[in-house]
Amino acid sequence: MTAFMAACAAADTQQCHASPPPPPPPGIPEGVTHMFSTPLFRMKLVEPSNAADFFLTLESAILDHFRESVARCEEIALGAGQTPSDRFFSLQRDAFERDEDSFLMLAGGEVAAAFEQLKSGWLQNAQQYVAAAAGEEAAGAFFAKKLHMFVWASVHEGCSVHTPHVHENTAISGVFYISVPDGSGALVLDDPRGLRPPFHRNQISHHPATGELILFPPWLLHSVAPSCSTSGPRISLSFNILSEREGGQQMTDWEVLADTNAVITPLDGD
Repeated sequence: MTAFMAACAAADTQQCHASPPPPPPPGIPEGVTHMFSTPLFRMKLVEPSNAADFFLTLESAILDHFRESVARCEEIALGAGQTPSDRFFSLQRDAFERDEDSFLMLAGGEVAAAFEQLKSGWLQNAQQYVAAAAGEEAAGAFFAKKLHMFVWASVHEGCSVHTPHVHENTAISGVFYISVPDGSGALVLDDPRGLRPPFHRNQISHHPATGELILFPPWLLHSVAPSCSTSGPRISLSFNILSEREGGQQMTDWEVLADTNAVITPLDGD
């Protein structure tokens, strides 16, 4: 403190704006702490029985665009190990990186209106999710930024899968299910604590339902099990929410859902 005051006095007529260093981060809180936890969010956002036309509108638009993509795949050679579903995703990602609207927005009419309604609901639930997981202050700070949402449609049929992966350069990931017939693949979430025993076999296999919304941290390893339904394809809309730096550069944002430890009631004793 003496050195700090001497530095201020030596500043002559200039006002000293220096401040003491911040306190060190806390160690282990008193009581039981769920450290390095992984927050997940699930809700039935739209009830299919009350919105049959809504789902049919989106399903038809997605399938039409997917079939067009598959037809182009027959004309353009796929990369090594690439499937039509992979190409479908790549086309949507490339359009987003070119700052183009989603094909669902470009469709206009009822399709675009349904898509906008969904995005609004996703954002509202995402803010509540971050507030519950990381605190109101973290949610307010993140959602005050200029945000982008990358949305892509996925169609799984013929026992297609999506191999384990994470979503980089984003803050929040989510998926909304448009059609989930019997035989559709589960959403598989891997234990984020690593591949070493005893965590290497820990997985959650969730069988989603039409109209369901799931939000999760983008750093959580996940995959889609084989979809072998004979009554129709498994159709979903996945999305990433990310912020923008000055100059238009997108931020990484992985830290938004990283500090989500939960402290339970302190216990007596050491």
